[in-house]
Amino acid sequence: DNFEDPPVLNGDSIWVSQAEVFYINGEVKAGGQKVWEPCMNLGQALAMASGITDKASLRRSYIQRPNGKGGYDRIGNLKLDTRIFPKDQINISRSLF
Repeated sequence: DNFEDPPVLNGDSIWVSQAEVFYINGEVKAGGQKVWEPCMNLGQALAMASGITDKASLRRSYIQRPNGKGGYDRIGNLKLDTRIFPKDQINISRSLF
């Protein structure tokens, strides 16, 4: 059995599916659009954003998650093991102190 990828020849078309993404902003060092990975949690998402700033407050942070009805559900009480899903918008809030 030969499982090697076939060669790409002149004139061939290659189709690449678009990656699922999530967004992270607020008190993170490198916010913006990030590529989502299956079984991802908040700790991994924060690592992709180069961590939080010294002014961040996870307790005040939240996720806006599409609810399939054209709106968003707000998810609070975040923990590092909170699951992240495609199209989530993670908002890392600033501490009050």
